[in-house]
Amino acid sequence: MASNSLGRSRERGSNPAWAAIWILVGAISIALGARVNVSLEPVPMTLQTLAVLAVGGLLGARIGAGAAAAYLALVLLGAPILSNGDAAPGRAFLELKTAGYVVGFVPAAFLSGFAGRGVLFSLMVMATAHALILALGAAWLARFVGLSAAIEYGVTPFLWGALIKTVVAAALTEHFAQRKTP
Repeated sequence: MASNSLGRSRERGSNPAWAAIWILVGAISIALGARVNVSLEPVPMTLQTLAVLAVGGLLGARIGAGAAAAYLALVLLGAPILSNGDAAPGRAFLELKTAGYVVGFVPAAFLSGFAGRGVLFSLMVMATAHALILALGAAWLARFVGLSAAIEYGVTPFLWGALIKTVVAAALTEHFAQRKTP
């Protein structure tokens, strides 16, 4: 795994204390991404997907997925860290139209952890991770509004933003992957 200027942050598995710290930092980053949002119905537009991709890309697959899983665990425990500061503890989470997107953060963060091996590769990895979030989110949303409406309201409005966030996350990952630590 590539090292970078974040102090060998990509895969810190050899030091459990640092891994836990970076998982917490990643989960907080994802939560902060929820605070920047545009209220759309039924799915708000946030910076969470950018945070998820960047956390995975910068911290590596295992730590990135761990951060996304920690975020999901905090949501399930009732922390008010969803869009607009909402909370959905336990079973209430399953009633959210947006639950599929949040669940999709975990595999997307894991996948984005493989970026940082060239610009084109990073763009492809990040685009695939973003598509995974949108696909899982739309699949869950379809349970409530039907497939056609899920694509219309849960995928289409987010494509331009996803493109921009994909490029930004890939650029961040590549920038830090190219910088070597002493």
